[in-house]
Parts: sequence; C-alpha cells; structure tokens
Amino acid sequence: VNDEVGVAWRTLQAHNIRQAPVLDDGAHLVGIVAEHDLLTAINIDTGKLIEVLGRRVGDVMSTPVITAQPVTDIRRIAAAMLAHRIDGVPVTGDLGRLVGYVSRSDILRAVVADPPLSLWR
Repeated sequence: VNDEVGVAWRTLQAHNIRQAPVLDDGAHLVGIVAEHDLLTAINIDTGKLIEVLGRRVGDVMSTPVITAQPVTDIRRIAAAMLAHRIDGVPVTGDLGRLVGYVSRSDILRAVVADPPLSLWR
C-alpha cells in the first residue's frame, strides 16, 4: 500500500505479470494494482521507467476486490472474471488473508489438463 508506484511497476515487469494483489502489513488483501493503474502515475519510454509522479500504490490500486475462497469452483471464478472484465481473482482464506491467485492462464491450463474438466453440462 505504501510502496512507491515505481516499485510496483518494476515488480510487475520483472515477473511478467499484468496485475498483483496489494496486502497490508498483516497480509490481508486490501486492493489490486494493475499495469493500467500504474500508468496513471509514471512515465515510461521504450519500456524503461523515466519518471515517478510521487504516488503510492494505495493511491492507484483498485478496491474493493472480487475474491474467491479456496473451495470455489473454477467455473464460478471464470464467470466472475468475464462478468467484471478482470484478468484474475485473488483467493483468500480466513480473515481475508491472501492464499493464492487464479489467473486467466490458470483457467486455460485447467481446461486442457487431464482429467478433462467437464464444461458441457
């Protein structure tokens, strides 16, 4: 939340991801920050960060966040992603602590995995 947006930008780029959950000091999910959020607070040129406009992740993150529980069916997660036009869903456990994250790639892997997921009911 208190990290500078430049730190968040470099983290996303280093891990080749488009968004990441934002946690408070107790590892509770408080928001999500995406590339497009960060682009409102930085200047880049040919992929390199050239200026940070003095903002923190908490200033640009999206909140509240659509989440899932560890037992949520993958089809429900996929439906929420489509309905809300989001690229992923954080998975939270007891007391809102982050325990995982389901991305579009994760859902695609599940669709092609053995045993096949029955989608045609």
